[in-house]
Formats: sequence, structure tokens, C-alpha cells
Amino acid sequence: MNMTRVLFIITGLEGGGAEKALVNLLRAMDKQTYNISVLVIFGDKKGTDIVDGVTYHTLFGNNHSIVYKIAKHLYLDWHTPALLTYLTRRKVPDYYDVIVSFLEGDSLLYHSFVFDRAQRNISWVHTDLVENHWSARHFVGEDEKKAYSTLNGVVFVSEYAQTQFNKVFHLSENIKQYICPNIINETEIVQKSQELVTDVLKRTFTICSVGRLEEVKGYDMVVEAARILKRQGTDVDFWIIGTGSQEKRLRALIQGAGVDDIVHLLGYKANPYPYMRMADIFLSSSRAEGLPLVFGEAMCLGKPIVATRTIGALTILQDGEYGKIVDMSPSAIAGIITELQMNHSLLAHCGELSRIGKKQFDAQNVLDIVESVLGKNK
Repeated sequence: MNMTRVLFIITGLEGGGAEKALVNLLRAMDKQTYNISVLVIFGDKKGTDIVDGVTYHTLFGNNHSIVYKIAKHLYLDWHTPALLTYLTRRKVPDYYDVIVSFLEGDSLLYHSFVFDRAQRNISWVHTDLVENHWSARHFVGEDEKKAYSTLNGVVFVSEYAQTQFNKVFHLSENIKQYICPNIINETEIVQKSQELVTDVLKRTFTICSVGRLEEVKGYDMVVEAARILKRQGTDVDFWIIGTGSQEKRLRALIQGAGVDDIVHLLGYKANPYPYMRMADIFLSSSRAEGLPLVFGEAMCLGKPIVATRTIGALTILQDGEYGKIVDMSPSAIAGIITELQMNHSLLAHCGELSRIGKKQFDAQNVLDIVESVLGKNK
């Protein structure tokens, strides 16, 4: 049997849920069936989770690269993609059975420069593009729509992500659409969660959040919720794991609210699981979510989950069956934290429900869908 040659294109391999989802998928895919390569747009692979049997290529060292800045400037400001196209095609000289952009934005943009290098072109959509069309800023004019319209198929991590996408882009019926949740490696998560943490001490009831420090993640609401809790005399700590463009603003908000003693920005952690395990609650304060992988990771650790009312939260938590869903406000977040802190039996029950919810991330079911998407050579 001839192996199916697949190239995945991803912005980077550190940080977000989509990046982690790709690493989990690469690990699970059959290396006897698929000859897999990955084009990483930004990063030198240091500190990333490299999967055996996968070939990696890097386009730019990071997004501060002078060459990248010039090339992106020519595209965004002068509508001239020639340099970006040349650099991408130089890195992707070969032909593949399938090329996959595994994320919106730059992943799809660079994919569009090498559409002719594959028999089939597929793209993954992870987010709600009505509420959070963040990818639009990476394209000029109708280029994003043209790129999606040229694909052979689009994969969505949830039905809602598909519904929202189709409100923004009206694609031909010839472009096949698939629903495919992400894979979660429960064994690895539980194992990694046992590693020793030395940079922070658990001293009281603790709430942990993991995600990019961006406005869409709603960490400003967490800061205000912390202020409410402190003012009412509730002793809690918040651990926020991640980096992003809003870090400076968040630090100012934390200082201004007088909660720098209980809200801790811990930065990026290659292994966030020990922090999640040690915490009493996992909190998602997002304003929009597609199908957040971190919810499944929290479920593997049996963590009670509190989430603001986003479609991703409603989907994974099954309208509140596997976790607590609250209104998108600091007072609602503070209220449920107080309730769970005071009611130990309710807290334990939420942890049990969380563990039950992890069944939706079964690896074999996901791999069957991926095989139908990618196909395989005879």
C-alpha cells in the first residue's frame, strides 16, 4: 500500500488548544498509513512537543523576523503577496495527497499559496466566526473567502462552529463539510499532572484558568470577580496560565482592583496539568469559544468546571449537565465560586460529572472521521 502524504500547516506548536489538538492528532495517526509533515509558520520547535515519525519544517523563526515583517507588510498594506508566496513555496517544494491548514488565519493564508501542491486541500475551523472573526485581519479584501472557496473540504470541531461559519461564508455545495471533535490523551494528561510545581504554593481554595491573555478570554471579568470576592471576605486564589497581547493591561487591572495578592498571572506553562490538578475549580471566562480542548483536559482530571455561557461551553458541558454554566458577568462568576466553595458535596458532585463528560473525546471515533476526511491510498 502506498502511504498517503499529508502536510499540516499550523501557525505554531505552543500555547493554544488548536495547537495542542494537532499534536494529539499527530500522535494518534497511523504512521504506516500516513506519511506526515508539518509546516510550522512561526517557531524553531524548541520547547514544542515533537512527535516521532513526523517531519517538521519551519517558515519563520518567530513573528518578529524582519523578513516576515517585510513580507506581511507588502501583503497587508500593498496587496502584494509575492514575497510571502515565494517564501512559502520554497519551503513546500513537494507535492502531497492532502494539505491541511489546521487553524484559521495565517495557517489558511499560507496554505492558499500552495493549493496546487496537493490533490486535495482541507482546512480546520475551531472557533465561532460570527462572535470572534479574528482571522479576518490576516487577509486582504476577499482573500479569506476565496481561500475557503478553493478548498475541497472544511472540518469543524462542533456543529455550532459549522453553523456560524456558514453565516459568514456561503460556500459551494461541492465543498464537503465535516464535524470532527479534537482528540484528548487522557493517560498523558493524568501522568503529567503529577509533576511537582515549585513556582506557586496552594494556600487556599483555588480557581485555575488556562488560555491566551486576549480580550475574548474575558480575564477582565475574572479580575472584577476577584475584587467582589475579596470585598465580601471570601478567601480564594486565581491562577491564570497563558501569555498574550493583553498581559500588560491585565496586570494594570489587577493592580488597580487591589487583587494582586489573589490573582496570579503564571505565564505560559508547557505543562499546565499540575496546576489544574491542584486547583479546586477550572474556570473559563470566555466571551466566545468554539470547542475548547482545555475543557476536556479538565474533565480528564475530574475538575469541577465553571464556564461563562458560550456555545463551546454549552456544547461540551451539555447545557450544564457536566459543569456549571453562568452568565457572562463578574457577579455571576463570583456567585458560583462562592456557592461551590461553601457547598463541599456540590463541589464533589461537579467533579464526578466532569469525569463522566470526558467520554465525548474518544480517540478512535475521532480517528475514523479523520480517515474519512484525509482518505488513504490503496
